[in-house]
Order: sequence, then C-alpha cells, then structure tokens
Amino acid sequence: MSAPDARKAPSVALFFTFGVSLIDWDHLGYLEREIQLYQDLAERGIKTTFITYGNDLDLGYESRLDPIKIVPLNTSRFMPYSRVMKYLRSLSLPATLQKTLTSVNLIKTNQLWGSWSAVKAARVYQKPLLLRCGYEPNLLAARQGRSWLYRKIVRMVSRKSYQAADRILLACEEDSAFVQQEFNISRDKISVRMNFVDTDLFAPQDRQKLEKSILYIGRLAAEKNLAMLLEALQGSDYMLTLVGTGEEQPALKKYASQNNIKVDFLGAVPNDKLPGLINRHALFVLCSRYEGNPKALLEAMACGAAVVGSNVIGINNVIRHGVTGWLCEPDAEALRVGIDHLMESSSVRETLGNNARKYILENASLASYAEAEAKTYSELLSTIIG
Repeated sequence: MSAPDARKAPSVALFFTFGVSLIDWDHLGYLEREIQLYQDLAERGIKTTFITYGNDLDLGYESRLDPIKIVPLNTSRFMPYSRVMKYLRSLSLPATLQKTLTSVNLIKTNQLWGSWSAVKAARVYQKPLLLRCGYEPNLLAARQGRSWLYRKIVRMVSRKSYQAADRILLACEEDSAFVQQEFNISRDKISVRMNFVDTDLFAPQDRQKLEKSILYIGRLAAEKNLAMLLEALQGSDYMLTLVGTGEEQPALKKYASQNNIKVDFLGAVPNDKLPGLINRHALFVLCSRYEGNPKALLEAMACGAAVVGSNVIGINNVIRHGVTGWLCEPDAEALRVGIDHLMESSSVRETLGNNARKYILENASLASYAEAEAKTYSELLSTIIG
C-alpha cells in the first residue's frame, strides 16, 4: 500500500469512544462542544469522518455537522444492537469500513476505551495513529475503585494502544508522567494539551448576577462530591443550580428537600446556553474527589466567573489559589468557608474572574488548540513520509 501524501491537507477518521453515538452526545449536551474543533479544522482544509456507534439516526445530524462526514456502525434503527454486538462489530471495523479507511490518511481516537478498533485499522491500512486519551483510564479506574478484573482489562488495552500509537495526546503532565513510568513510553511520543474552550462563546456578559447564587455544571455522579456541596450549604440562604444528569440525582433531591436547601435541578442544558447561566451566577463550584481536565471549569473561567474548586489533582493544576480561583480542602466545612469568603466580596470575585479569563485565553482557547492539532497532523504525516 502506498504511503499517504503529506502535501495534501490531512483527512482524519475519528473513532468514537466504544458504544457512544452522536445521539448520546446530543442527549448529554456535549454535541456542540465536541464538534467545534472539527468544524474549525474544516475551515483549515482538514476533513474529518466520525465513526460512531449509532444507527441511521446519527445521519440526521449531517446538515448540522457539515462538512463533517458521519459513518454510523449500525445501519438500521430497528436492528437489535446490544453491547455485545457493539463489541463484536468493533472487532470487524477495519474490514467493514474499507472504503472509509482507505480514503483517509490519519486515524484518531476520541478516548482510549474502544481504541482497539483504531489500533487495528491503523495497522491494516498503514495509517498514522493519534491516540487521544481524555482522562487517563488506568488512573480513573483506580480512583473509582473498579474491580481487579476491570483494571486488568483497562491496563491491557492501554498498553497495546500506547505502544501502537504514533502520538499520544494527554490533558495534563500528571497523566504524562504516569504513562511514561507505567508503560515505558518515551516523552517524545506524548503531547500534553489541556482541553479547549470556545472563548468567543464562553465570555463575560454584561448581566446582573443573582444574589448569593452558586452554579455547578457536570454529571450528577458520586465522584463529583455533590453531597458534600449540599452539606456545606445547610443552614444558608444560598441558591444552588445544578446542570447535568446522573445516578445521584434522586438522592441529592431527597437530601436537599429534607434539609431545606434551595436547589434548582435543570438537567442537561445545550452548550450554547451555558454561558448565560454562568454569567448569571455569583460563583461556580467544582468540588470533585478527582478530575482529569474538567471542561466545565475551564468554560466557567473563560466567562470570567469566580470559581471555587477542591484541592485535588485535575483542579489544583488549573486553579491558582487566590489568583485565578479559590481552592478548598475536600470537606464540607472548608468548602463553606471558601464560599462564604468569596460571597462577602464582589471585588475579590471580580479580580479572580478577570484573572481566570486571562488564563484561559493564554492557555486553552479553541483557536490555539486547533492550530496545535493541525500541526500534530502535519508532523505525523511528515514522519510517515520521511
């Protein structure tokens, strides 16, 4: 098979995370945010094909995603498509997507889970492989307390994928150090790039902020430690708005009701509506037990919000305490003290918000991310030609 022509603008096949469809992205409120990078790249002449685990309903997004091409793996919405079937389908991808995979000159994963399909496709069709990991899955599995068997499988998939990749894209230096040490991967093979923010969309707005209002955006899951946040708000007159869905919602609603805590559960909110919400609230809070490179936090900072975060990896390498936000130890009392401190001074909140916006503009804008992404594609193709 002939090598790809590096002089041509790259064309990329993006393998979705195992089991995930465009419908999933849309229902979770991620769609507009996730496609921004590839629409920006399209303006630079770079074509992208999404290989999704959806059915023909995913094709209904074609006009919305134009010029991104969509290739769903399940061609009929009426065909039973269990998780086992999705796995079996993922193993046969290189053969069933021959036309698509021969037409691109670079293969990329959206996350590491499911990367076995991309690894096999890159080998069969002799294409360079860019492995994007998001939250490093071995660290995530350990922090979630997953079973020994699950962690064994994740480690096996990770090792094969890291070794097969031509470049690995990680979100923070802590993940990079872990991958280098645990899997004997050269630092030269790794690019560290924090998540991007559309700083035109997520920007300060001239809005009157709601008094004593607190906003959280994200999944309503145990690791987000929202029970601690509710505990911190007991006996206060603060109003909390929770944006997102998840398994913790019933318990959180019950706790808030029993303890007379004012909480508004908004569910999933489209990405383009989030800046207005952020700009209406006095504080944004993220008190997770652990994080990777939390996009909601970056977006809040881009809006010039005063942010409060727990002092854990993934948050404390984004927030500089007292400069771009406020860090608290992960317990209810410390969180309440931090919230009270910022609520007492609008000038402190304004200073932190201005510094946060500046930090995002300098380190996490969509434009700078897209430029770095395009450069990575060119480097990979040039290396293959060389």
